[in-house]
Amino acid sequence: MQTINKDNLISSLHNIAHSGTDDIEIADLIDVGNKDYMDYLENEVIENLIAKGGATCKFIEGAYGAGKTHLLNLIYKKALEKGMLVACTNLDSAISLTDWKLVVEYILENVEFRYEDITIKSLPEILAFAGEYLVDSEQKKILKSTQLPSNSFKNAILLALNKRVLSSRTWEVIREYLIGRKVNVQTFKSLGITDIRASLSKSNAEYILKTILSSLHILGFKGVVLLFDENERTLSGFGERISRRNQLAANLMRRLVDSCSNGTLEGVLIVFSVLPDFISQVANRYEALAQRLQIVQGESKSIGWRLPLQKIDFVNTLSNNHELFMIKMVESYLRLAQILGILNENFKKEVINNCIMVLKRNVGSGYKRELAKTISTMILERMR
Repeated sequence: MQTINKDNLISSLHNIAHSGTDDIEIADLIDVGNKDYMDYLENEVIENLIAKGGATCKFIEGAYGAGKTHLLNLIYKKALEKGMLVACTNLDSAISLTDWKLVVEYILENVEFRYEDITIKSLPEILAFAGEYLVDSEQKKILKSTQLPSNSFKNAILLALNKRVLSSRTWEVIREYLIGRKVNVQTFKSLGITDIRASLSKSNAEYILKTILSSLHILGFKGVVLLFDENERTLSGFGERISRRNQLAANLMRRLVDSCSNGTLEGVLIVFSVLPDFISQVANRYEALAQRLQIVQGESKSIGWRLPLQKIDFVNTLSNNHELFMIKMVESYLRLAQILGILNENFKKEVINNCIMVLKRNVGSGYKRELAKTISTMILERMR
């Protein structure tokens, strides 16, 4: 088992006890049933597609509490370990899929990269670190000579790679530009910079995203993982006709799928976790996206992990065996209890009995979250 700080472990257990949702650092320690899918994702998708400049878009469908966020956390941690850049967006009333600019701006400011024990956040900070420690002059030279959709953003990236020779004022302006803020052309000119013009906008966001992804690939990064987690019903409620808001969201999803398949985007894995309502209503109301997700009316089971749309119960090999899933989950959490020094036979029996009661109360897939909350609460109470 990997080394984990006890204080961090206790903090994670508090989060799980409160919400039933784990965090990135312990996701693999308490995982049950997702190993085969994660092996497939690492070997076939990350190593043999994304790292070679390919791109793909995946959709994970499941009810509230079925394990979608946990799977995203597993993907997040794996991507960081593989040297990829990762950004996870929680879709809610504040951040929604309404336009490219909104999505790209969030990614620029919140993307993370981990190098050994160091975690760096935001695109400009990652570029500055890479320019200092990871990227060589030949890679910079190749990037400079490559034609990309947004030469302005490419030039800003090259400047960020050389942060150490920039004045503090120049760096602040470049940093603001690279996280999607609007910077006046006159501001650049006052600093002697004449090859950076248009800031991020709705009209150029798609080109800027492609420029960023292509640049990162040239600079030697393994790729970018973009995760979108729907925990509120922000994408449902179509009614008889699709709303303008949902049409924008569905259209952006369609364009992301198309951009991955036609080569517009490079070196990126995009994963959406969505509640069942959106997918079923997309199939009935928005045929363009339904076709791309290969949704078959009346079909309830996926036929392979390579398809863009997967049900969480099909991804997880133990989802349909509630009793075995419970046993494996108890085992994984009791290993954490052992780390904390509170494990004994009586406590083990108490946990199992309580989990059996949880299964009896929950007939749907939400039992996973209820199990996690129950065991975490018991561990914390035993520590007191």
